[in-house]
Amino acid sequence: MKILKILIAGGLVALLCCLVYDRIMHPPEEWQTAERCQACDVLENEKLQVLQGTVDLRKDGKMTFQEDKTKKSYALIPCDMNCEQTLVKWFEKMEQLESEKPALYSIEGKTDAKKQEFLMLESVLLN
Repeated sequence: MKILKILIAGGLVALLCCLVYDRIMHPPEEWQTAERCQACDVLENEKLQVLQGTVDLRKDGKMTFQEDKTKKSYALIPCDMNCEQTLVKWFEKMEQLESEKPALYSIEGKTDAKKQEFLMLESVLLN
């Protein structure tokens, strides 16, 4: 009976040690919520443009956007490029679903005319 009590007490102490170790090594904020990328938050506070056109995903992972009205091409840079990259994954998924005609997107973001880049905050598939 005494051995059983010692084993139960030892098990509880071991469990308590494991819980304390887990709390120290994995703080709750790391797994509770994924915060939005800071670069996207900064872009949200600026005056944004909305363009419509097609997106081309190249083999090297870079994207180009061609506007329908002006036929200008931009290097398309998602605002979350240095974070979770959900926009890049979204375009890759959409490319797999495309039919014969190219997909038309409406993108919202900010144009950098000097670099010929479009910093994208959001995108919507139109067709």
